[in-house]
Amino acid sequence: MEILEKLKSWLQTFPQWAEAQLQVDDTAPEAVNCGLFPIGVEELSRKEDLLGNKSVQYRQTFILRRIAPREETAAAWLMAFQAWVAQQAHAKTAPAFGDVPGKEWIRAEKGRLSAVTQTGTATYEIRIFCEYTKIFNC
Repeated sequence: MEILEKLKSWLQTFPQWAEAQLQVDDTAPEAVNCGLFPIGVEELSRKEDLLGNKSVQYRQTFILRRIAPREETAAAWLMAFQAWVAQQAHAKTAPAFGDVPGKEWIRAEKGRLSAVTQTGTATYEIRIFCEYTKIFNC
C-alpha cells in the first residue's frame, strides 16, 4: 500500500492538478475528477548472491483516468502532465519506491481520449509506469 499512497500524494502536486479529486479504483462521473487504478506488477529481473540475498527489479503499472469537460484544455492538461512526469523523473524529484535510488524510474505514457458522453464530458487515460528494485536479505 505504500507505493499507492506515495504515488497518489505525488500526483496531486502536479501544478495543474487544481480542484480534481483523486480516488483509488474509482472515478466519480462528474468533471473534474481523477481515478488511479493499479494494473499490476511485473518482475523484470532477479539476481541472487552467494549468500541468498536477492535483488529484484519490478515494473508497476497504473492507469490515471481523468473525467473533464470536452474541450481543448483537457487534451493540453494530459500533454502537460506527461511532460511534468518526465521532468520530475529526470530531475530525480519523483517519489522513490524501491531500495536502490539510482535504479528508480517513473514515466507517463500513452495518454489518450478513451470515452465521451452526451453530457459534454470526456474520459482521458494515461498509463503510469514505476520501475524500481527491491532488496531481499536472507
